[in-house]
Amino acid sequence: MDWLEGEWRCSIWGGEFTETWKQAMPGFWVGTGYHLKDSRPPFMEFMSIEPTDSGAAMFIIPSRLSKQPLQVTRYELTQSDSKMLTFENPEHDFPSKITYEHLGNDAINCTISGHQDGEFISELFEFKRIQS
Repeated sequence: MDWLEGEWRCSIWGGEFTETWKQAMPGFWVGTGYHLKDSRPPFMEFMSIEPTDSGAAMFIIPSRLSKQPLQVTRYELTQSDSKMLTFENPEHDFPSKITYEHLGNDAINCTISGHQDGEFISELFEFKRIQS
């Protein structure tokens, strides 16, 4: 998962989405994601990837800015290899599946999918690494 570390940005939803991941210690990753449109953050979330009894899981907590209930959503790691990570929570409507795909040192794709208002939706985030 070392390829996930760094700061990533893409254009989506009429603004810019930035996601940052850092390995806090072996096996533990922390991340933030936020969407900026018109210079204010209409969406922000806090994430972690942690070892669990069943392998590993991603935990996501939206911020108050997101106007969503402040609850932790758990996604189990269901697939992983050197270029892909897939997390799933079939009980959650949207997203119920989150997939990261490593495209090279400077690019990752993140696809979120699930059902919203009875319709299957899939969104692709085409992230590019932000050079610091």
